[in-house]
Amino acid sequence: MKNKLLFSLLLSFVLFSAVTFGQQLKFAKDGMAILKGKRTFMIGLYETPENDRILKQVSEAGFTIVAVPFKDSVATKMELDKLSSAGLGAWISGPFDLSLNAEKGKNKLMTMVRNFGSHSALLAWEVPDEALWNVYTKAYDYRTGKEIKLFEEAIKTVKDSDKRKAFEAKVKEISAAYTEADIARGQEAADALWLELGKKIQAEDFSLIAAPQRSIEVANGIKSGYDYVKSIDPFHHPVFMNHAPRNQIAKLALYNRAADIVGCDIYPFPEYKTEHSDLVDHSLASVGGYTQRMRQSAPGKPVWMVLQGFGWGDYFMSVANIDKREELPPPALSQTRFMAFDAIVNGARGVNYWGTYIADKETKIWKDILAIAHELKELQPVLSALDAKIKPEITLEESFNSFDQSIKVLPKQMGKEIWFIVVNENRNKNTVVYNLNKLNRLNGLVYQEQLTGKKVTVENGSLRFPIGGYGVHILKPIGQ
Repeated sequence: MKNKLLFSLLLSFVLFSAVTFGQQLKFAKDGMAILKGKRTFMIGLYETPENDRILKQVSEAGFTIVAVPFKDSVATKMELDKLSSAGLGAWISGPFDLSLNAEKGKNKLMTMVRNFGSHSALLAWEVPDEALWNVYTKAYDYRTGKEIKLFEEAIKTVKDSDKRKAFEAKVKEISAAYTEADIARGQEAADALWLELGKKIQAEDFSLIAAPQRSIEVANGIKSGYDYVKSIDPFHHPVFMNHAPRNQIAKLALYNRAADIVGCDIYPFPEYKTEHSDLVDHSLASVGGYTQRMRQSAPGKPVWMVLQGFGWGDYFMSVANIDKREELPPPALSQTRFMAFDAIVNGARGVNYWGTYIADKETKIWKDILAIAHELKELQPVLSALDAKIKPEITLEESFNSFDQSIKVLPKQMGKEIWFIVVNENRNKNTVVYNLNKLNRLNGLVYQEQLTGKKVTVENGSLRFPIGGYGVHILKPIGQ
């Protein structure tokens, strides 16, 4: 009798906890987060604050969610406790891929849910970062990089000069095959060359030929992990999946079956000097392009984009001691601001910043990230509001610009008021003039641009405003 009573009490506690904690993060039909019962535009940080001073900065700036690594239970719980005390939520990245050794993987997931699932700070889980892209890039980097170097080292030991030259020629042929995207020819020639050198094939676990099939296995493995966590987590935490700025829509969609929230990291600054975007567009506006791709690959699911919180020069210095800091500086405040709002007008319901751990916390890029987070915090009522049903027609007044990228506008319904968030995705430094038309019911209403304070009245159903390259306008109605 006592055992049954104890079991009932424990079950009641678990169910109460599920209601208390598990409902902290849900989603409205339009993909906006419902955080503790309130519509919230999510602002995230891929860095666990290292001390109380930084934690306070993060909290006061307006971040809502912070990444916490899945380590041993004591260390992770301490991080969760700190975030909870600061009023911040967390997500934990877990070992969701069950494509290899499923039982061992399930045990890890069970441990993760058991140790952290009931913590009040936990808002979401995350599957392994860039899971789809990593299937390809690990094999590609090995085959086209490390394996070529291993060939060169092995060939140096060949004493016969004629054989050595013949082997060197074959290595060039292998590299050429990869350059020409003839993967099968390159890989088969590489495997054959190892045998000619009298050595075991060095890259059996890095097969480019098998990558497409392996990517399907991993997709199914992550889906199995997702389903398993859903079956054992009584707290109903959503699952976030972040992609690299790569891969095709159909394969992204296959992976997104195992996600409740999807995102993509895109770090395009300095423009046309990095290869982070593989779209034709390597400009800052590629942020909007990838936001659209995420929406296409996961219809109806919220998109949280992962944005640039570092300079590529600082990154290369930190990982390889290569000094490119002058050539590849961090984005300026205006560029960081544009990228955030470009994601927003293209449908993002949250933004997360990656790479801030690289920079010293006294540097400008960190202060800029805090400033942008604070601006988004101040705009929370607008950003989290429903998109307005009004659909203004956008026209551009004639100038010497080619207008190859458009002005984009997101109307937001604030009670009876309609705000407009506008971005100019054209990088041209010359100012253009845009008109928001079909606003007849707003005639006579005065709008104020929040950053500059400039005021414009809606006349004849049109609101007219000049905007510079990569400009952002937050247009607030202030009365007749």
